[in-house]
Amino acid sequence: MGYMKSNDGGETWTKFDGTPITLPATSTSIDVIAQEREDVGVGSRAGTVAVAPDGRPHVLYSSYDRIPMETWIASPDDTGRWQRSPLRATLPLEFEGWGVTMPGGMTFSEDGRLYITLTLIRPESLEDTNIWGHPSSEIVLIESDDAGRTFESRVLTSPNPTRPRWLPSLERQTGHNRVQAGPGLIYTDGGRGENNQQILSNDVCWLNL
Repeated sequence: MGYMKSNDGGETWTKFDGTPITLPATSTSIDVIAQEREDVGVGSRAGTVAVAPDGRPHVLYSSYDRIPMETWIASPDDTGRWQRSPLRATLPLEFEGWGVTMPGGMTFSEDGRLYITLTLIRPESLEDTNIWGHPSSEIVLIESDDAGRTFESRVLTSPNPTRPRWLPSLERQTGHNRVQAGPGLIYTDGGRGENNQQILSNDVCWLNL
């Protein structure tokens, strides 16, 4: 898992501390946030980044090489070293045995509140069918008022072991769009199907947080 940034629309790239990166970038030239083992069955999911009002990037990623599954939020400290915090421990007590995984979403509102949405999941083992769209999937919201130092969480859907709620996405800052307190959240309510050619008719749900 790595990070790089550009201040000129992608013409040139640097690390977080401004160190230039020669293109094409490699795993040794970028900021390395985390590195997984090469064991069979080990894998990660990433792809969500949000920038705090102070300009500090936050990266969300998960690993599915263990049960319960874990997700981390990572950001650089004042020295440029990337620090990461696990998020499963923030779950409400009644979901203590569950895991959290991507896909998910993350955004900062204008007042600096951090919102994270993840997929709450409880497979019995990694061999418990495919975790993608697993029937136990539910939607959890994790929030922080201090840029990720402390968190609070709540589960937004009522657990239904036969119908997954998954693929959550949060409203984002886009320049013209300003995220106020309580961003919008959208997610899929329904199964994954038997294969990627099956035509499904699932519900898509919207929440104003």
